[in-house]
Amino acid sequence: MKKLLLILLLSSSLLVSSQETLEIMGTIVNSQNTPVSSASVSIPAAFLRTTTDQEGQFNLSLENVNYKIDDIIKISSTATDETINMTIGDYMELNKKQIVLNEGTLTDKRNNEKNTSTNEEQIEYSEAKKTLLTLNKVKKGDKISIKNYRGQTFFNERVVTENLLSKEFDLNYLRDGSYYFEIEKDVQIDIIPFNISFEKGIIYLKNKENTLFKPHVKFENESVKLTQLSPNKEPVTVNIYGDYHNTYELIYTETIRDEQDIKRLYKLEKGNFKIVIKSNNKEYATLINNYD
Repeated sequence: MKKLLLILLLSSSLLVSSQETLEIMGTIVNSQNTPVSSASVSIPAAFLRTTTDQEGQFNLSLENVNYKIDDIIKISSTATDETINMTIGDYMELNKKQIVLNEGTLTDKRNNEKNTSTNEEQIEYSEAKKTLLTLNKVKKGDKISIKNYRGQTFFNERVVTENLLSKEFDLNYLRDGSYYFEIEKDVQIDIIPFNISFEKGIIYLKNKENTLFKPHVKFENESVKLTQLSPNKEPVTVNIYGDYHNTYELIYTETIRDEQDIKRLYKLEKGNFKIVIKSNNKEYATLINNYD
């Protein structure tokens, strides 16, 4: 017979906004009203996760986080397979009420009325959304990110291990859709696209994997040397700004097209400059001091 989890939650009167802080806090107890110290609480969409303390309490702070009212709060017992999935909106409506988890049925004793959420209404999480990513020539200082094609970043981490060969990712917090891993190294950025589907899990799009080469800027003898590989002959825009009275003004611009092996040399006068290179929808900036 599975034990019941009772969750005493404290509500918040804050409105959902990426500019406001929302504290998700509460106490988890069992059916004997004893604190449960073996439970985890997470908000996958916000990359937040915590566990209960010895008193069964937990606290998650949504500070400077873009969260939505329908984002899921996932509460699980680490000792059993019991899980509660509720939205932030549901949480905000609670006021020191109890939630009872009993074999997948969510019961909210609000105003002494029983409100059952069916399996169809709950958002489920599948072990199929875990993946072991094989990494090629990744070293300490490189950066691994997960992004979608709308420009949102869901994961961002600097590698702290020398010669990292693989890394496991639990992507259950991501909604179904299209994403990509971005592995940023010294001279290149590896793009590894994938789709997430509830039915099929993670699907890698091998035919769409791509490598973007970063520009290399070298300053010596009052000149800036720019080199960059552009295998697909994507346009590269070079903007040079001069520092005049602590304000950068554009003094030169050039868009390079239809070149695979780009090489340019720019002669600079005395002063401070900023070189901004736009390539493959990314922007790279370099500051130059030409007073010495």
